[in-house]
Amino acid sequence: MLDWYVTGARSVRPALRGEDVLALGVPPGPSVARVLEELRDARLDGGVADRDAEAAHVRHWIERRKEG
Repeated sequence: MLDWYVTGARSVRPALRGEDVLALGVPPGPSVARVLEELRDARLDGGVADRDAEAAHVRHWIERRKEG
């Protein structure tokens, strides 16, 4: 696991930045960091592959939050 992290995983970053997720409707504050962590994890897991998929993930996160 350490080799996996050192050789590639630690450099994985979402394409979206904080200002991008704010523009998509994530409220300012800890939620921004939470969403960015989810995006990084989704990149690592292969759940999102590009900026458009990340934006869709954020929109889905917002909908889940509205539903409670």
